[in-house]
Amino acid sequence: MADADVIRRSRQLLCQILVAYLNASDEVPQKIKASLHQAAEIACGNVPDLPGPVVIGLDTSGSMGCPATGNRGRGGTTKMRCVDVAALFAAAILRRNPGIVVIPFDTRSYQAKIDPSDSILSLSARLSKYGGDGTDCSLPVIEANRRYTKRAFAGIVLVSDNQSWINSGRAFGYGQGGSPGVMTEWEKFKKAQQKNGIADPKLVCIDIVPYGNTRSPDRLGTLNVGGFSDAAFNMVNSYLSNDQIRFVREMESSEL
Repeated sequence: MADADVIRRSRQLLCQILVAYLNASDEVPQKIKASLHQAAEIACGNVPDLPGPVVIGLDTSGSMGCPATGNRGRGGTTKMRCVDVAALFAAAILRRNPGIVVIPFDTRSYQAKIDPSDSILSLSARLSKYGGDGTDCSLPVIEANRRYTKRAFAGIVLVSDNQSWINSGRAFGYGQGGSPGVMTEWEKFKKAQQKNGIADPKLVCIDIVPYGNTRSPDRLGTLNVGGFSDAAFNMVNSYLSNDQIRFVREMESSEL
């Protein structure tokens, strides 16, 4: 399981390893569990380097505790929760791109404590434990605007189940005058980044279990992704890199 050459040749990424780890019962020998940790470390080498630092908004609200596949009944429902998927994505991107900022959030934002000695799976588990309340998807953007205005970022990646209902007490999370809270803060973020020399910052919203609404209406510089698979790593990289040909190829070949 931890054969580096096999993992690199197969370009195996992380979701399958996490699923195996989460399904490993107490009876599974520690040697096998340790091998899964090693396999995840090796597979993280297949995660691309991003073209620049990003802010990752990591939804850790209560609804993210639902299965990533939805509830499909006995034998059809995964043990992997939406928050496990989101935290794994953030952990892997962070490991490959140390300059990024991860902001867990529910109805408040949290300062993520990162232990450099954590394995990928341990870091993912650490990040998944924040929060548990409602959802305000604008909070990581607000936090970025408050704390990081002088730092240059290629963009923001929000990983959520999209159930943002906090803003102004209105359904679907719309702010004053019908303006989505995320987009109001995103416009502020863009202006700050343009002052930092980033002409075209990008907003990526990964909706793990997509619904009929979104926090960020489609527009130039905004990408909405419905569902999740390991293809998301390359898709996000291509989009942030303005590699349109590769982005289309990733979209056509992905199973998102």
